[in-house]
Amino acid sequence: MTQRHPVTASKDPKVQGRLPARADGSWTQALKKLNPNEAEAFVAVVRTLFPHDWLSEVPYRTVVLVLDHDAAADNGVLDLLKHGLASLDKVFSIPFRNLSAGNRVICLLSCEKEPFFAYLLQQSLRAFYDDPIVWAGCGYEGVFGTSETEMRGGYNDLTWLPEPIGDRD
Repeated sequence: MTQRHPVTASKDPKVQGRLPARADGSWTQALKKLNPNEAEAFVAVVRTLFPHDWLSEVPYRTVVLVLDHDAAADNGVLDLLKHGLASLDKVFSIPFRNLSAGNRVICLLSCEKEPFFAYLLQQSLRAFYDDPIVWAGCGYEGVFGTSETEMRGGYNDLTWLPEPIGDRD
């Protein structure tokens, strides 16, 4: 799988990072509250919400680890996630992760006004697009000056914008 805009992306080293998921099956060992089947189902949910075919499973799994971490800190979140996933499985009477892409969208649309969906979307959006792997694939290098090993050379590194025309008051 190749990224659309391969760049090196980095976060501010002062911002505490989170443990990214692994590419192999051992990533589920980091789960605290969700079981591996539920975690894989949530990977399918997050991939349906953010369908980037140029990404591996790692950023999606990292989002699920964030959701699991939230569930470990708050039993209300755990109940919300487990009941929400169970309701998705009931829409077509088969597990969400076994559905076609179109039927997955129908399932998510059926619960879009529920607190489960609102929470899931908010947390997933934040966790997914806060991942340097996703940034690199989108062409975003990170905040200026965040790399301790390499500084970007100058401010005007955008080749698609014309040069500015003088100072404007």
